[in-house]
Amino acid sequence: MNEIRFGVLGTGGIGRRTLEHATAETDLTPVAACDRNGVAVNREGLDVEELLAATEGNIASGPDDGVTDGGTAVKQSGEHRGVAASRQGEQTETPIDDIIAVSETLDAVLFALPNLEHDFIPRVADRFAGAGYEGVLVDVLKRSRVISMLEERSTAFEESGITFVCGAGATPGFLTGAAAIAAQSFVEVEQVEIWWGVGLKSGYEDNRGTVREDIAHLEEYDIEAARELSEAEIEEIVDEHDGVIEFTDMEHATTCCWSGRASVTRRT
Repeated sequence: MNEIRFGVLGTGGIGRRTLEHATAETDLTPVAACDRNGVAVNREGLDVEELLAATEGNIASGPDDGVTDGGTAVKQSGEHRGVAASRQGEQTETPIDDIIAVSETLDAVLFALPNLEHDFIPRVADRFAGAGYEGVLVDVLKRSRVISMLEERSTAFEESGITFVCGAGATPGFLTGAAAIAAQSFVEVEQVEIWWGVGLKSGYEDNRGTVREDIAHLEEYDIEAARELSEAEIEEIVDEHDGVIEFTDMEHATTCCWSGRASVTRRT
């Protein structure tokens, strides 16, 4: 297999695990990574161990903390925040643009960013296409509205030489696997009901931006309200729900299998 040189946008839980996994694969070479405060680029390959060690720990991502680029959670170590704390990193106010500037060296780019605005990921993809990028863009999320926005861009992506992979994260992957097992195990699948529980306490330290996005799906909140929550308010919500938020009919969950709800039954 040929070497795949890739970049990661976002160094929260998924971005960090991706970088970590790459160290065990001989054909995957991470050459760029960024968060909202910093960017690290090494065309020969990043020192992943140093980068992850330097960015260990989490800081606030509340309304007064200058959150940009979709509400990305940021790491902090010592004097600097996030990727900028690494000896490989540099502080920047334009992290995504800085990755796009070196995109000719990338075969693939992983979007590991919370998607508080539904058009955020498509707009980032537009920026890669506009810069002449040719390669693979991988989004960990899968949302019905985002899918339609990407379909509207399919011609532009094809002309640019971009392959867009949508729904590569844990939720779509897990549900697709469950759907395959159900299809093979039952004579007929009449309906599917998905109850989704988000364990906030266990993943909070690594995924504060994602937790903010989860809270936005609660009936009493929306995207803007969730964005304005302070860290103390988020922790209070986590405690009120005993660390778990349950959802039904979440669009990025239900679209991963079939569009139905209710139960899976076996017919004999």
